[in-house]
Amino acid sequence: MNKGPKTKQSFQEQLERIREAFASHTFEKEVLLIDDNKSLAHLLQATLGGGFRSELCFTGREALQKIEERKFDLIIVDLHLPDISGVSIIQHVKKSQPLVPILVITGDATTSTLAQEALNAGASLILTKPLPCATEFRAILGKYLLLNEEKGA
Repeated sequence: MNKGPKTKQSFQEQLERIREAFASHTFEKEVLLIDDNKSLAHLLQATLGGGFRSELCFTGREALQKIEERKFDLIIVDLHLPDISGVSIIQHVKKSQPLVPILVITGDATTSTLAQEALNAGASLILTKPLPCATEFRAILGKYLLLNEEKGA
C-alpha cells in the first residue's frame, strides 16, 4: 500500500510541532544540568522555564550522587568539569539510566577527541558554546524529550 511520498519537514515546521507538543504537556520534565560555570548553569536553568524542573550540579561528584538518587528525563553535561570528566558521567548514566538523552555542552567540539569520546559513550548531541538562542535551545531539548517518549522511556 503506497502512503504517498514523505516530505521533509522544514525547521520551522519541526519547531512548531515541538511547541505544540510542549503546550499539550501539563507535567514537568526532570532535567539535570551539570556545569562548573555557575553563571552558565543558572542561565540555562532560566532558559528552560516552564515545562521543566531542573536540578543544578557544579561538580561531577555532585551529579553522580543526584543520578543515583533519582531518575531524570534529560541530562545536560559540560565535558570539562573540575573533578570528573563529562565522559565518565555519561558512561555512568548509560549504565543506570540507559534511555535518558544526554546533551553535551563544550567549547571545542570540532577539534576535541573528548567530544568524540562523549558520543561514543552514548551522548545524544554535542552543543558547542556559545549555545543557541533560548527558542532554539528549548526546541533542541524538546526534540530529544519527544524522541525519548517515543522510545518508551
